[in-house]
Amino acid sequence: MIRINFIIAFLLIQIHALVSQVLNNNLVIVSENGKRFVLFMNGERINENPEANVKAFSISEGWLKLKAEFENAGPVVSDSIHIQPIGKNNNKEITYSIKQNTKTSKFSFVSIGEFSAPKTPKVAEKPIDLGPVIDNSIYGNLYKSNNNKPSFYKNYNDSSRKCSVELTDADITHAVNLVKKSNDLQNKYIYVESTINQNCYTVSQLTVLLNLVDLEMDKLKLAKRGYSHVKDKNNMASISEIFKFKSMKDDYYQFLKDVANSENQNGLTCSVAVTTEIFNEIISSVKKAEYEYDRIIIAKDKLVFNCVNTQQVQLLMDLFIHDREKMELVKAAYPVTVNKDNFKMLVENFQFSENKTEFLKFIAK
Repeated sequence: MIRINFIIAFLLIQIHALVSQVLNNNLVIVSENGKRFVLFMNGERINENPEANVKAFSISEGWLKLKAEFENAGPVVSDSIHIQPIGKNNNKEITYSIKQNTKTSKFSFVSIGEFSAPKTPKVAEKPIDLGPVIDNSIYGNLYKSNNNKPSFYKNYNDSSRKCSVELTDADITHAVNLVKKSNDLQNKYIYVESTINQNCYTVSQLTVLLNLVDLEMDKLKLAKRGYSHVKDKNNMASISEIFKFKSMKDDYYQFLKDVANSENQNGLTCSVAVTTEIFNEIISSVKKAEYEYDRIIIAKDKLVFNCVNTQQVQLLMDLFIHDREKMELVKAAYPVTVNKDNFKMLVENFQFSENKTEFLKFIAK
């Protein structure tokens, strides 16, 4: 009988221990007036620097002796709190506030709830890299490393429009890796731009480079800039496939058309302007278009295979209202103008001074 009673008593003690054991709580102490303090719990300092909100981790049941020492020789608040051995107090976050008044100061219960944050906060993953170049080796014919930054070789000659060295597919791979390693959007664009400006390449290689650029307008700008660097220009129309929007494709096709027109103009030997009869037909064709956008396209097309003089260019300019279209016209007409010495007189046809300056700079070139 004594043995049975002993076993029952032992089991009751064990059940009580299991029920009453409360572990792994967070204890949050906040300053009601927002002033910062250092918290001590059972004599152990919790936070190194004064804070208005202090959190202690892995708190178990029982009495806790708390002391808050406020900064700048402020008051010291001491009190004891009791974490009760109740199941609902397990794995919870318990919050107390420090209440202060002229008579008493104490730790007052506020709430009990779920954890608000882990003991060790999650840290965001480190960026891919802080710089695109990780050593001081030479990257093919493309660039070399200089203080952890790429220094591009200038393989393209602006005068001859030829390259001393042509990029290989391995060089293009270096360009791709350089861009992908960088975590700076501006640098990514600069790397692609530098590769396109300083080298010669095939349309296929240029397509790879352009696909490293995110913005459609940037792709279009670099595609136009790379035209004179491309070795197989007869394939340039395929570049249009990289553009998502029809407006970008149309702009690119118009660029190719303008380039072809310019090359045709350069093949002309303009010593005599077209007759008055032919010129009047040109004027009539341009006037038939209702909008200036359509008129400038027709006018530029007519100037591809017809030579004109300065007076005829002025008559064409009179068909347009805006300086933008007038500027396009004179740039298209200049290569086929027979008396270029008088071309400067057309400056007075522009309304705005900045456009007059641009026109004179164009003539100076």
